[in-house]
Amino acid sequence: MGTIILTSTGLSGSKVAAQFLKLAQDNGYESVAIVTTASPDKADNKYAKLTTKQLNDAGLHDITFVDLETDPTYDFSSHNVIFVMGGNTFYLLKFAR
Repeated sequence: MGTIILTSTGLSGSKVAAQFLKLAQDNGYESVAIVTTASPDKADNKYAKLTTKQLNDAGLHDITFVDLETDPTYDFSSHNVIFVMGGNTFYLLKFAR
């Protein structure tokens, strides 16, 4: 069974980042899928870049950006972490369905 971390600030909050880092280290996380479907500018926005840096700083370097709008059948099974970027949640839900 997995763990869900819900946060409105990504990994920018020190307590959230510390908890995530502990989970990543304790569970041997290696691969991250960042879902950018609802984000403006997708993987090129400042929050996606910040998240990539924060994940790299946590020791996670195998990062894949996923846009369910263009790849609705993406297989997430090879990823330890699925990080969903912010944006329009209704737009994300439309393509997640």
